[in-house]
Amino acid sequence: MKKIFLLGLLLGSITYGVYYFKKSPFFKIRNIQVYGGGVYVNENDVYKMAEKILDGRNILAIKSYDVEVDIKKNFLGAKEIFIEKDLPDSIKIKIEERVPLAVVKNNEEYLVDEDGYVLGLASERIDLPRLKYSEEVKIGDFISKDIIPASSEIIKYASQEEVDVSSVSFYPKYAHLYVDGSINVFINNESNKLLGMKVLKRLIEEARVLDRKLKKIDLRYDKVIVLYE
Repeated sequence: MKKIFLLGLLLGSITYGVYYFKKSPFFKIRNIQVYGGGVYVNENDVYKMAEKILDGRNILAIKSYDVEVDIKKNFLGAKEIFIEKDLPDSIKIKIEERVPLAVVKNNEEYLVDEDGYVLGLASERIDLPRLKYSEEVKIGDFISKDIIPASSEIIKYASQEEVDVSSVSFYPKYAHLYVDGSINVFINNESNKLLGMKVLKRLIEEARVLDRKLKKIDLRYDKVIVLYE
């Protein structure tokens, strides 16, 4: 009986302690710091939103993940948002901004990251791969998420296999390349790009040996289609 009484007393003390700390003004959030933005995410805007969500709340009662999700969905220029509690009353918000990976051209040139998020207009001076895209492009929207990884692989493996790609145009399911200045090449966005470049290199070398001029190579299907002039 005594053990039961002591156990009940202990549980009651713990419950009271948790209740006390969650209600204690000592743990009310009074200070919010935001850092890591400035290019694609406005730190002051993040601060204002965080202030509305957090100011005056008990730091022990908030769930960091929920706050991170709420802020991130309102600031898509952020790749990640991290919340750090600094007891007793401070919150630090770290912004990890998106990083441009390529320039997509559709009337104008736009910076996009690895997820296909359109960050803004590109400067002529920026040194990134430039890609043509047939669909509409809007700042703050996502283009097809498969396009940027596909373009990176095409550029990487074309260089590795010494295939001269002069331009790349992207469509929802495939890419259209100009190789050696005039050869039309079509490749599926979901295909193995390294294998595709190896096949392309072999066909170009064979055509040179045979002294034939290639017009079109279509790698989108199981059977490769090759047309000569």
